[in-house]
Amino acid sequence: MLFDFGPGLSQRRPDVAYVSYDRWPRQRRVPRTQAWAVVPELVVEVISPSNTFEEVVNKVREYFRASVQHVWVVAPPQQQVYVYQSPSHIRVLNVQDALTGDPFLPGFRLKLSELFDVEATEV
Repeated sequence: MLFDFGPGLSQRRPDVAYVSYDRWPRQRRVPRTQAWAVVPELVVEVISPSNTFEEVVNKVREYFRASVQHVWVVAPPQQQVYVYQSPSHIRVLNVQDALTGDPFLPGFRLKLSELFDVEATEV
């Protein structure tokens, strides 16, 4: 999905996005246009080999400028997930940790050892 964050902000296509019914009512149809005029509460970016550090940091900043509330950056080579609650409030999770979806996805829990397909004791 491509999200249009409004005038003066970029259009972005995160790897995963969560939009609640508060921001996109259940009965509202999905647009046939390329970009949705809504800002997700949560976006997930998976770092690929072609991404630079600067590019990822700039995306995170843009998401928060557009009013995204949480950003998860998944770093497969490091087997870490960076959980941003703001551009300066970051938690780094490792394979011994679990990613939880509160407050947006209550009950969601994913062990990073399962995400990265490793034994948590290997680290």
